[in-house]
Amino acid sequence: MEQGITPGMTRTARCGAAGKRWSGVFRGVVVGGMTLAVLSMAPLASSECRADPGPFARLAGSWRGGGTAVLDDGSTERLRCRANYGVGGSTMRMVLYCASDSYKLSFSANLESDGRSIGGDWSEASHGLSGSLRGRGSGNSFHAVAQGAGFNASISLSVSGARQQVTMRSGSINANIGLSR
Repeated sequence: MEQGITPGMTRTARCGAAGKRWSGVFRGVVVGGMTLAVLSMAPLASSECRADPGPFARLAGSWRGGGTAVLDDGSTERLRCRANYGVGGSTMRMVLYCASDSYKLSFSANLESDGRSIGGDWSEASHGLSGSLRGRGSGNSFHAVAQGAGFNASISLSVSGARQQVTMRSGSINANIGLSR
């Protein structure tokens, strides 16, 4: 067994201690009529030690699509949207831009996850709003509340393959957005 790795170690501890796993194989080699035991060491490409892609991995990259927004006056607007998610392990930079003939939404957030809960800060440039964001989720489904001075909105995001659904609900707008890669 490799120095620093013990049988009871977790995957993270094993991978962190060694960086990679090794396979030891004994082979018999005949030299001058004598059989010598040779230990051949070769690194294994083990899925056990692959880096964890993080909770935001399915969102990474650029997305486009559209949807509808119901504004506070009851009117409905068709939205054209694009989103970009810069993902790095347990952190994500989210930028969502949507526009209609009379409405713009320019939402960005810097988020961090511990695997179950998410949190960070957000801003909406078109309306000069900003605040904190807290919620739950990982993988293919996130639910959060964005709060700021005089503002409160719920945000849900789900991913299925190359499709994504974003729902934003506040006192002034209710938006349903569908995006794809």
